[in-house]
Amino acid sequence: MNYLILFIEGFIAKIITGMDDTLTHTPIISSLTSSKKGKLVFISGMFFSILTLIIISIFFANFLQRIPYKHIIAAGLLLIIAIFIFFDKVVHKGRKRYQKKIKKEITNVKFLRLLFLGFITFFATGIDDVIVYSSLLLKEFSLQIFVVGGILIAAFLEFFIIFNFSRAIAKIRYKERITVIGLIILAILVGFQII
Repeated sequence: MNYLILFIEGFIAKIITGMDDTLTHTPIISSLTSSKKGKLVFISGMFFSILTLIIISIFFANFLQRIPYKHIIAAGLLLIIAIFIFFDKVVHKGRKRYQKKIKKEITNVKFLRLLFLGFITFFATGIDDVIVYSSLLLKEFSLQIFVVGGILIAAFLEFFIIFNFSRAIAKIRYKERITVIGLIILAILVGFQII
């Protein structure tokens, strides 16, 4: 039962943190390619990126393990991310600028370039998620695997939704607010060592 809870923690964390990133990924993938094969290559790059972010998160979590009051620090970092997303003019201006730059640069994208762009796009928008994942990975390695499993399954769900329902995603309102509320709840749970 404890393992299932760890899996659910990872799954919910990825859903919460991935909600605002999906806003960025959806129009970029639509502007780069309309073919299913092209979308699949781009999403493959995104998958390699999530693996990289998870590895960074594990190293960061192991670093945090040595620090006293690690749960308070992790909770504080989660709150800082929530504040940044709430007052996200800087974040979204950067994302919009990045999105416009990609749209200008791409004409006929080849396989490797599309794979690389999928990796870079996901990494650029998901690097802040490292703090969220790290706060959940403040456990021994045998337990981290279940949290990572939840993150990966949620990532596959996100990729599936981006691949198939990109137009519907764009119509969802208040995604940032939902993300902020979710991060605050995560910060409280981590701070009080409930998760």
